[in-house]
Amino acid sequence: MIESFTRDYVAFSGQNFPYVLVPLLAKENVMFSLTRPLVIYESMTLSFDHLDFRQASVEMMEPKMEVSGKRASAYLHFQIKTGENVVGTGFKKLAISIQNGYESEPMQAFVDDYLARKNDYLGNLAVLSH
Repeated sequence: MIESFTRDYVAFSGQNFPYVLVPLLAKENVMFSLTRPLVIYESMTLSFDHLDFRQASVEMMEPKMEVSGKRASAYLHFQIKTGENVVGTGFKKLAISIQNGYESEPMQAFVDDYLARKNDYLGNLAVLSH
């Protein structure tokens, strides 16, 4: 149970940037500095109804962002499921240093560069493992 939840949570977390965080920033019309981004994993909260299951998966719920001056807190809410049954909930909280005014073109260039570096890294891992 712990292993299946951990694996699915890590896969879920790996999608947070750019697929969840960037749309959230755009919605709030803020962004982090593209030259010195500061996004900190602050905490995670989990709540289980019971622990009587073997396999668990994580399913994204509606993320939220609270903006206060030059700081924002992103709350990435999720459900913990076994099959179709919800057995718990949780959220990951990120602290972000922000600036006003979302700019889609520079952010997209940042995301494209990030994904290219990530894909290069994963490609190198695949080569090393063979």
